[in-house]
Amino acid sequence: MNVKGIAVYEAADDKQKLTYLPLKATFELDGQENGYAKIRKINDCDVPNLLVKENGSSDAPHKGYVKVTSLTSFTFKPEKFNDIVILKSPIAISSDDFIGYIGHNQLKKNSFNEPTQPPICTIKRPSDTKLPPLLHVELFTCEDLSAFITKTRALADNLPESEKT
Repeated sequence: MNVKGIAVYEAADDKQKLTYLPLKATFELDGQENGYAKIRKINDCDVPNLLVKENGSSDAPHKGYVKVTSLTSFTFKPEKFNDIVILKSPIAISSDDFIGYIGHNQLKKNSFNEPTQPPICTIKRPSDTKLPPLLHVELFTCEDLSAFITKTRALADNLPESEKT
């Protein structure tokens, strides 16, 4: 029998398939392991009772796992904002993948100067609430990320105040 849909599994493996959901289903996810994404919430379809958590909070009312390869795109709820996050396991990143949240330029001395070239967005920049959204992302990978962060912080602590932002 050939079933069309997204398979939902009990755990991050293919040992126990719980059900199939329609291809239009969308998911909010809480991370991945072994190529499976943990479901936090299911949207855009009727959710079978066996995927509803008992006493589930509104933040994570559903359960199960889906194969990452069965999803057309995916994002995960961030663990923290404005902080360094060390992933429990690596996540492959491809072109056009969502990897961060857009914010505003917080260097006020630069924010209010008229640009020499017109900005991509045509908003004038008179206040924080009208600053154009910007993104700064740095991705690090090395043998010992914790040691790298510790050494970097130690170097930063020795910088003169004029070089700290």
